This record gives sequence, structure tokens and C-alpha cells, in this order.
Amino acid sequence: MSTIETPTGIRRLAPWLGLAGLGALWIASDAMASRALPPSAIACLAAGALAWIAATWMDPPAPDALGDLDPASGRPRAVPLLLAIAAAGLCWWRMPAEEFRRDGVIAWLAAIALWLLAWWPPRRPKPRL
Repeated sequence: MSTIETPTGIRRLAPWLGLAGLGALWIASDAMASRALPPSAIACLAAGALAWIAATWMDPPAPDALGDLDPASGRPRAVPLLLAIAAAGLCWWRMPAEEFRRDGVIAWLAAIALWLLAWWPPRRPKPRL
């Protein structure tokens, strides 16, 4: 059975403080939408941000209990990585500012594909049962 911990003391205040901070930020956003930030809107903005920081400090969120989702893939493959860097250099050389050329775009796409290939995790054989 799992038990749910009921907030006590100062932790009970955190949701209300967060809600008040949200209201203050909403008031400040109305003034910011008109591109004017009078002193009262600055005060609401600061109060809202401080209220959210205080609420998080009073009742921090629980840490994620996911653990390792996927093992690290290790080092990249050297040949595709070097080819990706060479293709990126060719792309930089063949595509001046604001001008797309066929060979530059092909080099750009090749650099992206080779970069992904270099870092793609290796296939692991399925375990036999």
C-alpha cells in the first residue's frame, strides 16, 4: 500500500502562494502586451516571479524515479564523423550568405545524415531464450 503524505505547516501555503504568483504574472502580462511597463506592472512581475520561487522552495517537486532509460551509446563512429565534418566544411564553402546552391544543399544534407549515422547506437543482438 502506498500512503500519500499530507502537506503540513509552511508546505500547505505553497500552492496558494504559487496561485497568487500566477495572478501577479497575469496582471503584469496585460501591461506587457501593450508594450508599456509602468512601475506597478514591474512590481507585479517581480512579485509573481518571487512567489513562484518561494513556492518551489517551500514545497519542492519530488525527484523523478525513472532511472536510466537507455544506456549510453558510447563513442561515435570515426569515419562517418570525419565525413560529416568534411561535408559541413564543403557546405560552408559552397553556400555564401543568402544564396542556396545545389552542391551546397547536398553537402548540408549529407553532413546531417553522416552526423546522425556517426552517433547512431550500434545494433545489439536480441538475447536468445
